[in-house]
Amino acid sequence: EALLLMVIDDPELLLEPLAPLRRLFEEADLETHQGWVGYPDTDWEMLDEFMDLDDDWDYDEAEGLPSFGGEAWPDDDPLSGMDTDEEQAALTTQLSETFGLGEGGAVELQAVLGAFELSRYGRGLEDPQLLGSLAAIMANPAIAHVLTLLAGTDVDLEPFAAKIEKAASKADAAGPRYVLAASAEARDDVTEAERQLRAALDADPGFFPAAFELARFETDRAHYGEALQLLISVGVEPDDPERAWLEDVNQSALPGVGRNEPCPCGSGRKYKVCHLGREGDLGSVDPAKALLHKLWLWLDRHRGRRLIHDLVVEVVPDSARPEQDEEEREGLDGPILDDVVLYDRGELERFIRVRSELLPEGERELGQSWLTTRRSLYEVRSVRPGLGLTLRDLLGDGADVILEDRALSSEVESLDLLCLRVVPDGSGGHTTSAGLLVPRSQRTRVSDIVRTGDPMELLRWIARPDPTAAMEQT
Repeated sequence: EALLLMVIDDPELLLEPLAPLRRLFEEADLETHQGWVGYPDTDWEMLDEFMDLDDDWDYDEAEGLPSFGGEAWPDDDPLSGMDTDEEQAALTTQLSETFGLGEGGAVELQAVLGAFELSRYGRGLEDPQLLGSLAAIMANPAIAHVLTLLAGTDVDLEPFAAKIEKAASKADAAGPRYVLAASAEARDDVTEAERQLRAALDADPGFFPAAFELARFETDRAHYGEALQLLISVGVEPDDPERAWLEDVNQSALPGVGRNEPCPCGSGRKYKVCHLGREGDLGSVDPAKALLHKLWLWLDRHRGRRLIHDLVVEVVPDSARPEQDEEEREGLDGPILDDVVLYDRGELERFIRVRSELLPEGERELGQSWLTTRRSLYEVRSVRPGLGLTLRDLLGDGADVILEDRALSSEVESLDLLCLRVVPDGSGGHTTSAGLLVPRSQRTRVSDIVRTGDPMELLRWIARPDPTAAMEQT
């Protein structure tokens, strides 16, 4: 406990540990492991799993938060074969670079993780000063966000964060509450997760990650104006994809309504005091467009990205051909991966179940109807560029399907073959969730694969197509 307080007060204290520390640890019957210190019989496996960040995380400078996609922990582990001092320095450097914490922030993160490990043994979390100091560290948005990576895998994180939250000063409570929200969401308790997010913003209205997460809740509710205001309030840039989507939704919902005119919602109040700035809440957004966007947000979170990452590795496992493997993995990048995770790996069903209390009724019913759809091979019968197209299902009853799809109609030509899923759009028509263009020379091969219903075989074909046939994703 005393050592933790010393490190928290001076993050650089142990950047260059003095030699006698090892003897002190040994005399105190403490174990050391890759620069960490713990009690005898400490479960180091949990720490090793957390620090094994290979191909999972990089630092998104635009948002100032960690995100999936980069190679954070190299295969040639810099900690292997080093003595304790070198291990500590390498670990600090790796944490600093991976999560953009800076050297001091990396040491502070290690102090919190050390306290978390001690808490498993009922030690190290009794001193109010220590708890308050840990809360102050967790008030750093980047550190709090890193800690949420444990929420989905370690149930001990929730009581740990709860104890710190109780001892936190008002502003410092934002970080622990954000971590508690992540733990609640990992239990699929969206009510508690939202409560903790709002509590985090009560403590610190400028706490970026809590506002960003709460905006997702408002978006799921179709409260698009509130979601946009949350992003603006914490300085999300206009070119951020989510802010851009929300601004488009809000600007197109009620064109031409004057500020002092009666609000079209029928409340009797003026537009400027009613729905100005949250026009999307009026439900004018196309339900299929809205639901597809919310599913994208769902997959863009920790769990969804991990599922997609694991799926890619399953299709193209590591082998003795690293360069070829990487090329094949890049070939898989596209919406078809989302489609497989959503439909074949059950994430669409899980999304509807977990977020059902937030979604508008029409979108819940639309999502349920999508669960009964199937992937097929379609031939483009005719195209109205920029307006829509007509498809024929080659593996079903051969009926024509008319799509009002401006983007797809600008990318394909008559007689093109598309492997995709056609789903109801909620207004009596149809739309597509994802698809890929199939070379005509591969028609028989892809038809056979789709008929089997094996998504893994389809992904393997995408990763290793016939070298004589070009293929591109739509």
